[in-house]
Formats: sequence, C-alpha cells, structure tokens
Amino acid sequence: IQGINEFNVFTPNGDGINDNFYFHNIGMQQLSAVIMNRWGEKVYEFNDLYDTWDGYSLTGQEVPDGVYFYILEAIGEDGSPYSRKGSVTLIR
Repeated sequence: IQGINEFNVFTPNGDGINDNFYFHNIGMQQLSAVIMNRWGEKVYEFNDLYDTWDGYSLTGQEVPDGVYFYILEAIGEDGSPYSRKGSVTLIR
C-alpha cells in the first residue's frame, strides 16, 4: 500500500514529544515539499523522504506559533505521482 499521511499539529518545545513535523510516507521513492507562512513566504523545504521540520526557518530563526501551509510532491515506488496541499499548526 502506498500513501502519505501528515499530521496537522506539532509542538516544537523540546520536550521530545511531537517536536517535529514530517510526512509519514509508505512506498514512496521521492518526496519534496515547501512550507509557507500565511503571506506565502517559504519558511522550510523538504528535500528527501525522511526530512522533518523542527519549527525553524531556512535561515535558522524560530518561527512563531501559527498555521503554515505546505505543497507536497512525491513519486511512489510504482512511478505514480502524488500531490498534496494542506496546513499544519505550530504550537510552542
């Protein structure tokens, strides 16, 4: 079974529980995604299957609480393309 599951809330507060946002993927061979703030500015980019977002921007700055949006593109092991758009809420 191939697929991609995402969680919609994470809490990067350093307690070791739910500190990172990631895409739980099954049977994917490639995955990339962009995380954007509410103004459409890129704050993070996923470049491989096992990348996670820890609530910091590409420049290493802690991003504020809020809703962030993603655009995901992936390719399954069978060559099937997957595309998703969604949101994730960051709570510190």
